[in-house]
Amino acid sequence: MKIMKSISLLLLSILLSFQLFGQDGQNENKEKISYKHLPAVGLGTGVLSFYGDVGSNSPVAATSSFRVAYAISLEQRFGSLLGFELKGNYGNISKNEHNTVRNLNFESSMMGGELNLNFYFDNVFSKEQLNFSPYIGGGAGFYMFDPHADLLAANGENYHYWDDGTIRNMTQSNENSLIADTLSRDYVFETKLDSAGYERSTLVFPIQCGLRFRMTDNLSANLSAAYYITQTDFLDNVEEGSGNDGFINGRVTLVYHIGGYNNNKNPLYDNVDFASIDKEDTDADGVRDDKDRCPGTEEGVSVDGKGCALDSDKDGVPDHKDQEKETEKGAIVDENGKTLSEDAQVKLSIDSLATDRMKIKEDYPSLYGILVENNDYPDKLSLGDDFAKGKSKKGKNENGIPYELASADANDDGEITATEIYGVIDGFFEGANDFTIEKIHRLVDYFFEQ
Repeated sequence: MKIMKSISLLLLSILLSFQLFGQDGQNENKEKISYKHLPAVGLGTGVLSFYGDVGSNSPVAATSSFRVAYAISLEQRFGSLLGFELKGNYGNISKNEHNTVRNLNFESSMMGGELNLNFYFDNVFSKEQLNFSPYIGGGAGFYMFDPHADLLAANGENYHYWDDGTIRNMTQSNENSLIADTLSRDYVFETKLDSAGYERSTLVFPIQCGLRFRMTDNLSANLSAAYYITQTDFLDNVEEGSGNDGFINGRVTLVYHIGGYNNNKNPLYDNVDFASIDKEDTDADGVRDDKDRCPGTEEGVSVDGKGCALDSDKDGVPDHKDQEKETEKGAIVDENGKTLSEDAQVKLSIDSLATDRMKIKEDYPSLYGILVENNDYPDKLSLGDDFAKGKSKKGKNENGIPYELASADANDDGEITATEIYGVIDGFFEGANDFTIEKIHRLVDYFFEQ
C-alpha cells in the first residue's frame, strides 16, 4: 500500500507540473488509417526512490530519499497500440533509518538496461489523432548496484548513535557522557557494504504507466512512473523477511520522433508534392498563391507585394488601364481612370439613385407598390413628363424656381447648380433636409431644363 501511494504521489506531482500540455488535436482525416512508424529517441531525467528493508520502519518521508536519475531510450511503435522500448538508466538509490531500535543508512548506484512493451491508448479513446496518449507497459532488464554506507565522520571517527538522538565519537556510557564529542553526519557514503558476499547485479521487472504529450511534429514529452521488481534483497545490504527490494523511477522524457510525430502520414497524399504547392504562383506575377490577394493578374502587369496591379495615383484604376496617370486625390474617375466632369458626376449620382429605386422595386415589390400608391416613389418618366407639362400644383417663386425646390438654391441667385444638387443629395443621406427621392428627381429634371 505504501508503494502504491508513493507511485501515485510521483505521478500526481509530475502531471500537475505539465498539465497545460494536455490539449486535444485533430487529424483532417477522421477515419483510422495505417501509419508508418519510425524510431523515436528519448532523453530523460527523474528521481529514484528505494523500497526495502532499510527505512521500512522509518518515520522520515519517502521524498527525503529521492535521488536524481538519467535515462536514454529508443522506441519503435508497431501499429496504433504497441511499442517496444529499449532503455538505459543510471542513478542512485538511498535510504536512512534512525530510531530507537537501529540506525542504518546506505546509498547505491543503479545502472542497467531494460526492454519494455508499451500499450498506447490514443487510438482507443478516439478515431482522431490526439495530442496526448496514455500508456502502460512492462518488461525485463538487468541492473548492477553497489551499496555503500556513511559510517565515518569527516575526520575519520566512527559514528555512535546515543539514545538522546545525538551522534558521538564514543560509545554511550555514563563515563563518556562528559567527554564525548558530538558529531554531524557528512553524508559521504565512504564505506563499501558486503555482509554476505552477494552478487552485485540482478534481474529486474519494471511495471510502468505514463502519459505522452505531443508538442510539435517531431517532439513529445513523456511523463511516467515505474516500479522495479528486483530479484535480490541486498540493494541495501540488509536481508530481512521473504520479500526482495525494489525501487520507483519517476521521470520526464523528451522524445524526438525521427521523420515526424510517429510519421503519421495519410497514404492518400503519398503522391502529393506539398513543397511545390507551397511555392505555386498560378498567375506568374512573382507572388505565391498563398499570399496573392489578387489572383489571376494579367500577364506582364506590374504588381505590388500583395500581388495586386500597381495603382500609382490611388484612383482605383490600375496603371496598365489608367489613361490619366496623375489623377488628383479624391477625384471621381471613370473606368479608364479619367476625372469625370461636373455634369457627368451629377448624372452618375442620379443613375445611382435610380438604381437604388429599381433595386427596391426588384427586391421589395410590395413596398414599392405602397410608395407609388402614396406618390412617394413614382417612376422617373412620369415625374419628368408631369414637370415638363407644367403640372406642378405648388407654383414658382419670384426666381422662377418651383416652391418645393426653392430650398436647393443655397445662394438664392435663381439658378440651380450641380454643386447645389450635390449639397441636396448629401443632406438627403444625412437627414438634414426635407427632400425625398421624388423631389431630388424633380430637382435634377429642373437642373437640365432651366
